[in-house]
Amino acid sequence: MLADVYLAVKAHALLAGIDCAIGAEHIDANAAPPRVVWVPTADSITPGQGRRNTTAKEPKAVLTRRAGVRIRCWGKAEASDDAVDDIRAVEELVRRVLVAIHETCFGAYEATAIEWVGGDGQEVAQYGRAADVVVAFEVPVMKDASPLATLAVITTAEMTGEVQFPNSVVSATPSP
Repeated sequence: MLADVYLAVKAHALLAGIDCAIGAEHIDANAAPPRVVWVPTADSITPGQGRRNTTAKEPKAVLTRRAGVRIRCWGKAEASDDAVDDIRAVEELVRRVLVAIHETCFGAYEATAIEWVGGDGQEVAQYGRAADVVVAFEVPVMKDASPLATLAVITTAEMTGEVQFPNSVVSATPSP
């Protein structure tokens, strides 16, 4: 699920100390940079991509959901109102988010774009800059686990045996 992906990425060490939230309602919330807000967008569904694990007998994914998300990265340079420094702060935040995603979701995502968020005049100078990172995560859609399972009962009743050593005989119950 997308919420699980968000929580796993948010917990990455590179995002320690960064204010993170999920949901469009948090885009305009009163807060200060650095800040990362995940906003779910459009999803697509394809046939299941999972492979059957023959040892654990895990079921194959029924479908694969490509969960789209727009990740707003909002940064501001400390002790500077220079646009170059603000852009550098946003780029560093984007880098951290992308590395955290890569290390958490290796091979199960696709980052497709970075779109700079426009601002006008004084608002940009006071509050920094922002960029949206467009990502889609591959989330398998699995069937519920079967409520029925095979149960094997092993009893040791009437299992006896002998082990013969060169100088004696040892009896034991149960015997393998």
